Amino acid sequence: MECNNDKVRSIIEALSDKEPIEAYQTLLEENCFGRSMIYDVGGKYLVYMKDEENACIEETNSIDRARELARAFVDSVCS
Repeated sequence: MECNNDKVRSIIEALSDKEPIEAYQTLLEENCFGRSMIYDVGGKYLVYMKDEENACIEETNSIDRARELARAFVDSVCS
Protein backbone atom coordinates (compact mmCIF):
# COMPACT_ATOMS: atom_id res chain seq x y z
CA MET A 1 0.00 0.00 0.00
CA GLU A 2 1.21 3.47 -0.86
CA CYS A 3 0.13 6.48 1.23
CA ASN A 4 0.53 10.24 1.20
CA ASN A 5 3.23 10.54 -1.43
CA ASP A 6 3.77 11.89 -4.94
CA LYS A 7 2.88 8.55 -6.54
CA VAL A 8 -0.53 8.55 -4.82
CA ARG A 9 -1.19 12.16 -5.83
CA SER A 10 -0.26 11.58 -9.47
CA ILE A 11 -2.40 8.42 -9.75
CA ILE A 12 -5.39 10.14 -8.19
CA GLU A 13 -5.00 13.12 -10.52
CA ALA A 14 -4.95 10.73 -13.49
CA LEU A 15 -8.18 9.11 -12.26
CA SER A 16 -9.99 12.41 -11.66
CA ASP A 17 -12.09 12.09 -14.84
CA LYS A 18 -12.83 8.38 -14.35
CA GLU A 19 -15.82 7.07 -12.39
CA PRO A 20 -15.17 4.42 -9.75
CA ILE A 21 -16.85 1.06 -10.34
CA GLU A 22 -17.74 0.84 -6.63
CA ALA A 23 -17.52 3.17 -3.65
CA TYR A 24 -17.89 2.77 0.10
CA GLN A 25 -18.01 5.44 2.78
CA THR A 26 -18.82 6.06 6.41
CA LEU A 27 -22.20 7.42 7.38
CA LEU A 28 -22.32 11.16 7.91
CA GLU A 29 -23.83 10.85 11.37
CA GLU A 30 -20.85 8.82 12.58
CA ASN A 31 -18.79 12.02 12.93
CA CYS A 32 -15.80 10.59 11.09
CA PHE A 33 -14.87 10.46 7.43
CA GLY A 34 -13.69 7.50 5.43
CA ARG A 35 -14.15 6.67 1.78
CA SER A 36 -12.91 3.92 -0.51
CA MET A 37 -13.31 3.81 -4.26
CA ILE A 38 -12.49 0.96 -6.63
CA TYR A 39 -11.32 1.70 -10.16
CA ASP A 40 -10.82 -0.74 -13.03
CA VAL A 41 -7.48 0.18 -14.56
CA GLY A 42 -6.43 -2.02 -17.45
CA GLY A 43 -7.72 -5.27 -15.96
CA LYS A 44 -6.39 -4.53 -12.47
CA TYR A 45 -8.27 -2.95 -9.61
CA LEU A 46 -7.03 0.15 -7.88
CA VAL A 47 -8.46 0.86 -4.43
CA TYR A 48 -8.26 4.51 -3.40
CA MET A 49 -8.75 4.95 0.35
CA LYS A 50 -9.09 8.35 2.00
CA ASP A 51 -9.84 9.53 5.52
CA GLU A 52 -9.34 12.83 7.32
CA GLU A 53 -5.56 12.44 7.42
CA ASN A 54 -4.45 9.93 4.79
CA ALA A 55 -4.83 9.10 1.14
CA CYS A 56 -3.70 5.62 0.11
CA ILE A 57 -3.87 3.35 -2.90
CA GLU A 58 -3.48 -0.36 -3.35
CA GLU A 59 -3.57 -2.37 -6.56
CA THR A 60 -4.91 -5.91 -6.82
CA ASN A 61 -5.85 -8.40 -9.54
CA SER A 62 -9.06 -9.49 -7.84
CA ILE A 63 -12.32 -7.54 -7.54
CA ASP A 64 -13.14 -9.56 -4.41
CA ARG A 65 -9.84 -8.54 -2.80
CA ALA A 66 -10.47 -4.91 -3.83
CA ARG A 67 -13.91 -5.01 -2.16
CA GLU A 68 -12.41 -6.58 0.96
CA LEU A 69 -9.76 -3.85 1.21
CA ALA A 70 -12.29 -1.07 0.58
CA ARG A 71 -14.75 -2.32 3.21
CA ALA A 72 -12.06 -3.03 5.80
CA PHE A 73 -10.65 0.48 5.42
CA VAL A 74 -14.03 2.18 5.83
CA ASP A 75 -14.91 -0.05 8.78
CA SER A 76 -11.62 0.79 10.51
CA VAL A 77 -12.00 4.57 10.25
CA CYS A 78 -14.73 4.98 12.88
CA SER A 79 -13.74 2.16 15.21
